[in-house]
Amino acid sequence: MHNRLNLDVLDLILASLPDLWTLNSTIKVSKRIYQVYQAHAESIRASVARNEVGPALLSACRALQIQRLVRHDDLNEKPLPVDKILDLP
Repeated sequence: MHNRLNLDVLDLILASLPDLWTLNSTIKVSKRIYQVYQAHAESIRASVARNEVGPALLSACRALQIQRLVRHDDLNEKPLPVDKILDLP
């Protein structure tokens, strides 16, 4: 069935998943779904993270920035944009 869906529709479906675990499982379903994910990975991950965490995402990202700065002892480092914070190790 997913072979007949428009790529934009698949992108919207992936972005609306409730959590990152479900996203991880879903992108393994088929090569086409994985390709849609690869084409928009950052925005899809950011959307799913917002779905999972809700309004607390911005606060969680700020906490990660502070933790990262303290860990590296470099308080002069520029803060990362929210979409890049999700890629931190």
